[in-house]
Amino acid sequence: MSVKIRLKARLRFRWFDMWVGLFWERETRTLYLCPLPMVVISIWREYIVGFDPAVRVNVGVSRFIANCDAVCRSIRDAGRAGHTTDTKERKP
Repeated sequence: MSVKIRLKARLRFRWFDMWVGLFWERETRTLYLCPLPMVVISIWREYIVGFDPAVRVNVGVSRFIANCDAVCRSIRDAGRAGHTTDTKERKP
């Protein structure tokens, strides 16, 4: 599975942002640059994941898909080994 990373930027006018400087938001991994009061430039990474380059998802979704893939593989492998995922004992 291939992953491409692109940097994106957006210029916005925010009447409620009366500050000048830089701010890094950890959750969304976005850098906010405010060169003038009320003028905000936001910069973030966009991840393009999958077999089709046109499919675009964010990091959280790609991690969720990877985790689901791992769980599905472990369930499939347990089934091949003759194990069951049921917690109840089966009566003959």
